Amino acid sequence: MIMPRKPVLFVTVIALFALVLLSGCATGENEATTSVLVSDNGEVQLSLSNEWKRDPQVSKLSILGIANRKQQKYAMVNRTPKSDMAADSTLDDYKKVFTENTRTLLEGYEESNLQQTTVDSSPALLFEVTGRTSEIDVHYIAAILEKDETYYQVVTWTLADNFEANKASMLEVIHAFKLLKEADASASAKAEGDATATVWKKSEDGNVRIKIPKGWTDAQKLSEDATLQAMNAFKEEYMVVIRENKTDLAAGTTLEDYSKAVSDNMDAMLENAEVTDSKETLINGNRALQYEISGEIDKLKIVYLVTVVSSEGHYNQVLFWTLQNRMDGKRDLFANATSTFEAKD
Repeated sequence: MIMPRKPVLFVTVIALFALVLLSGCATGENEATTSVLVSDNGEVQLSLSNEWKRDPQVSKLSILGIANRKQQKYAMVNRTPKSDMAADSTLDDYKKVFTENTRTLLEGYEESNLQQTTVDSSPALLFEVTGRTSEIDVHYIAAILEKDETYYQVVTWTLADNFEANKASMLEVIHAFKLLKEADASASAKAEGDATATVWKKSEDGNVRIKIPKGWTDAQKLSEDATLQAMNAFKEEYMVVIRENKTDLAAGTTLEDYSKAVSDNMDAMLENAEVTDSKETLINGNRALQYEISGEIDKLKIVYLVTVVSSEGHYNQVLFWTLQNRMDGKRDLFANATSTFEAKD
């Protein structure tokens, strides 16, 4: 029986857009004066020389994104509320989440020069990462730091061949970080809003399709067994569809049997797992059972909307997931998308 595996959660998205950025058009910025760059929500700032500019592409995937495209160096600040993590989580736990998710995105991932430091008078872990993404060799310097209610990432990167020339200014960015005010976690989650425009996503064999929010991207590493998979990494929204032929299962396996097996497997995969009662529904004329499973993986609090759909020849697992404190703002989005699922056998 094909079951969901440990999920990928891109608490950091540093490798997802390296190709776009590193191949972007260079501009002529290279002045020596200083400017203060502040995030749109007034949460953080970076005081740097004017060679660094706000960058629209990086900013789409961060709370503050900057670049010097002429010198092919980039930086961004992102945040994770501590409420997204287990109550006993530490800075080391958060770095582990960062590391494991980045490792899934970079070929030849290597980490070096880990050291304890302070950034903005707060404890921080500073380290370098090298790897290859989209045929590009990239070198990162990252700092993970802890404030009262939030973990922050300050991540800088450049082409591997340019690293030595850019290293000093990359470190300058990290140590220029200043917290102005900590944003409210629940307000940040609600501010994302729901996506209203949708597009059909279809499997390669054309046998299943589902409507997902416009702007989601194809995914390859969420599940090795998925027929369909997509995500919006910045908003921590993920979806996979896993199909299993009924003839591969024990004779007489019912929808209830199959759903329980899925639930039991996910319960075992999660720490402190909680499963809601399932409700029966119809998805485009097919019987389905739907429920939520929440828990922790590597100290990160996540929650799934699980829908097991019985089509003529298959059982179909339609799984959406996100961070726990964002689910209230995404539940309707996930449920509406699930209701569009279609399968033909």
